[in-house]
Amino acid sequence: MIPGLLLMLVALQLSLGKINVAFEKLLPPPGWFIEMFSRLFDSDLGVWGGIIRVVIIAPIVEELIFRGLIMRGFIRNYPKALAIFYTALLFALFHLNPWQFPATFLLGLILGWVRIRTGSILAAITGHAMHNGLVFLTVYYLTKLHKAGVVLPDYKLNIPAVVLLFLSGVVVTFLATFTRKKSVA
Repeated sequence: MIPGLLLMLVALQLSLGKINVAFEKLLPPPGWFIEMFSRLFDSDLGVWGGIIRVVIIAPIVEELIFRGLIMRGFIRNYPKALAIFYTALLFALFHLNPWQFPATFLLGLILGWVRIRTGSILAAITGHAMHNGLVFLTVYYLTKLHKAGVVLPDYKLNIPAVVLLFLSGVVVTFLATFTRKKSVA
């Protein structure tokens, strides 16, 4: 299932750059937010402290809460599609960050679907860690390139290719989880 998850998350990362730019034109983030977000990955332990906090601890804690406790309660009272939607919405709102809302909401939908498909909280934790790892690498290396004076050209998003990549991930994940017995409640 990991290859399917990776395909979906890479497609999400590719599209989020453009989604975030469009969103930031509507609601520009203040300077303090940009500074705070850039320090999110900093730690007294250096880059490894940031990785531990963002790629390991955050996915475990957040998934136990959202795709564990909260989703389980929603599944008892709502159809699975609504449980996924409501959990993703709460997950996005929990981050208290309007500039991160599109990313966290879409990630929440993906992780909710993976949780339902697999019946495993570990699958959601793994997906969340993979996503945060991709974000960490992107922010870390883009910041280093920017500080070195390297200006990257703006890329044109190939929407059909990104959609195909995402759908390939959905199919691979679906097939990988097709015969598993699932229980979320």
